[in-house]
Amino acid sequence: MGGYGSEMISYYSPYNPDYLSIINQLESFHFRYNPTLAENMISDALVANGAEKIDGLWSINGKPIEITIFIRSDDTVRKSIGELISSELQKIGFIVNKDFGDLNKAFVVVYGSNPVDVKWHLYTEGWASSAFVRYDSVGLAQMYSPWFSNMPGFNNPTYWNYQNENLDSLTQRIYTGDFKSAEERTELIQQAIVEGLNESVRIFIASKLDQYVVNEKVNGVINDFGAGVPSRFTPINVQSDSDNLVIGVKQIYQGAW
Repeated sequence: MGGYGSEMISYYSPYNPDYLSIINQLESFHFRYNPTLAENMISDALVANGAEKIDGLWSINGKPIEITIFIRSDDTVRKSIGELISSELQKIGFIVNKDFGDLNKAFVVVYGSNPVDVKWHLYTEGWASSAFVRYDSVGLAQMYSPWFSNMPGFNNPTYWNYQNENLDSLTQRIYTGDFKSAEERTELIQQAIVEGLNESVRIFIASKLDQYVVNEKVNGVINDFGAGVPSRFTPINVQSDSDNLVIGVKQIYQGAW
């Protein structure tokens, strides 16, 4: 990221209006970059489940453990993240299979496959904010809860599906406004964050800060607090010496959304 980013360990980035209300819960996990601790925790869990290390490779029932990582190759940041994670897992003693692809391929391999088929174990996902929302009712459900159809299985009735009734209950109450005060809403958010982090089906790493270049003849560009320069307020407010506004986009979103 070259310095253009900040730490992000949950759905709420440091720029989210609800961030201060859950910062104590986030800090209680004491997340730090500690490869030695990570390796010890992984090793303890593997040994407890019957795995053993043979010639530097973790194996179970005599078969080396392989991890498949789907790495987005159309995004340099996520490609770097995927390569780093692959390298760290290989150092610990796993065989890592790297599957490179763009969003179109991800729709098939990640979002379109049955988790039982194990076509992937990890995916370098990415999300962008399109607006500043003071009272967000959707995000926690979208990122952590099965009922929103955005977790492994995606509520396809023919697939294996991740289930968590506690997260469903908490986030549905937030989504529908089933609380009587701001304090009760905050308590629901705090409980959902703790459960989401404990489950860690979706893990957040960093919030990226994008850079934009604007011609000096163009005025009125709005750096929206939630969505940044690409928000709807820029084309609404911008002024130039021409009737045409030329916008260059380096990467075109491949999905239908």
